Amino acid sequence: MAARVNLVESLSANAHVIAIIKAYKDRDKDRHHYFSRSDNLAKIFLGQMKGLWDCMQEMIKLEKKHNIQFDAIARTRTDSVWLQPIRSAKSLLDDNPNDALHWWDHFIFTPRKGIGIFTSFWDDYINCTDVHRGPYTPEIAFARGLQENGMKYKWDWFPSVVKRISARESTSEWNCKELDWRYRGRLKQNRYRNKTFDWRECIKITYADTLH
Repeated sequence: MAARVNLVESLSANAHVIAIIKAYKDRDKDRHHYFSRSDNLAKIFLGQMKGLWDCMQEMIKLEKKHNIQFDAIARTRTDSVWLQPIRSAKSLLDDNPNDALHWWDHFIFTPRKGIGIFTSFWDDYINCTDVHRGPYTPEIAFARGLQENGMKYKWDWFPSVVKRISARESTSEWNCKELDWRYRGRLKQNRYRNKTFDWRECIKITYADTLH
């Protein structure tokens, strides 16, 4: 029988007590067992999804208050370092009126009608009264939220990298090399040609405040 994590989650002292989540350590569902191997990692995931849901509710309130509606929604990680400018929001929206773009979980850009990417998971999860059998990784949750709205979750490249604790952490070099490799592929497509990019430069820029 597959191992599992049982979790009763309360996100704050006054938060709703969430139903038990049973996350099977299934290789096909969570290859690295990142979110299913401990309660703490599952809580990080749930906290992230709840935070995104809260943010969208504030946006909806703002729209109603001022009788407006935003054209698009952009989400980026707070630990991302951007190494050069990207195309304008209008350009991204004009080229992708019915799809959401994402660069891993570093950056997500969606037309306003794709709000479900950030809300669908929590809407389903908060109403769960038994075992939650929905997504339990952000990527799967985001993709499913869009599918429910008849939209696609399209992978694209953006010039950003996640800043780790230090340049000596093993994934720091990997992140910059991945960015370098993707960038060189975009050069062949005549995109992002205004800068010569190298993973060593990425390390210097990203960790300039810690390198001596």
